Amino acid sequence: MKQIAAIQVLRAIAAFSVVIGHTQRNAILIAAANDREFHPILLDLTEAGVDLFFVISGFVMVYASRKLFAAPGGGLYFLSRRMARIVPLYWAMTTIFLTMMLLSPKLIPVARPELTEILASYFFIPYYRPDEHWMHPVYSIGWTLNYEMFFYAVFACVIALPAKRALTALTLLFCALAIAGVILRPAPGVFFFWSRPVILEFVMGAWIGYVYLTEFRTTNRAASTLAFAGIAGFALQVMSGVYAHGYWRPLVWGLPAAAIVAAATLSNWNITSRGLWRPIVLLGGASYSLYLVHPMAVHAMHLLWDKLGLSAHAGDTVFLFVTLAPMPLL
Repeated sequence: MKQIAAIQVLRAIAAFSVVIGHTQRNAILIAAANDREFHPILLDLTEAGVDLFFVISGFVMVYASRKLFAAPGGGLYFLSRRMARIVPLYWAMTTIFLTMMLLSPKLIPVARPELTEILASYFFIPYYRPDEHWMHPVYSIGWTLNYEMFFYAVFACVIALPAKRALTALTLLFCALAIAGVILRPAPGVFFFWSRPVILEFVMGAWIGYVYLTEFRTTNRAASTLAFAGIAGFALQVMSGVYAHGYWRPLVWGLPAAAIVAAATLSNWNITSRGLWRPIVLLGGASYSLYLVHPMAVHAMHLLWDKLGLSAHAGDTVFLFVTLAPMPLL
């Protein structure tokens, strides 16, 4: 499958946006522990990065599976391929996290999970965690993978249909789930989690992928307008300080993400895997690894910063950039 350089660039941006956001939040904690304030110098685009990932995921599933629609055994092949990519590293990071938690509780001061919660985490089944007031697995960053795996499972079912029918079925199902979640307002649980309107962002990406396969391309001016609207949407949301979650998330975060993905993929921009783009494209190829590994890396740097006594003396901005600098090497 030929890689789309623009998608790899967006993956890199999405992953590093999340890394920046989490690192700045650690800088805030360090500052607070030393009776000072840290004012983030970079926009906290953590939410934007996550939603960009969801839209990209929808796009990639359609693009990568274009030969599997209505093909015998296509759904099983698709699902096995996604499992091979997602599961090993996630299980490895979850196991490392659990081992550190059990052996050194002081290093990872979180509530110890029950056996059922551990099993649910390994098998991508969402459950409510009172200590975090949300439905995070044992390794918290994996909450997005609980959405991803649900999307993969549903996509594997509809892929037995021709592409357009498959996406129509996917759209109707996800819209029905989102509407049911809004009307029924279920208690935190599996249905609550998988009926959140954020699932519509996968649908947005899937339809952009379908349009891409039709070889439709917009003008560069129109693409630039779309990209500007998406970036402005993210920036306004962040600068407003009012983070819209729940029912409004696909509108406030999802639509800007979809605009950016559409602009990057449906335009004639000269984004390649060579020259100045090459390191960003390479980082995009490693975005999943970076996304999963960085929480422990940032936490380890936080602990080291404290151990060396730098928290009390070194500037919090120094911590931010010293932590961010080696992240691409992960």
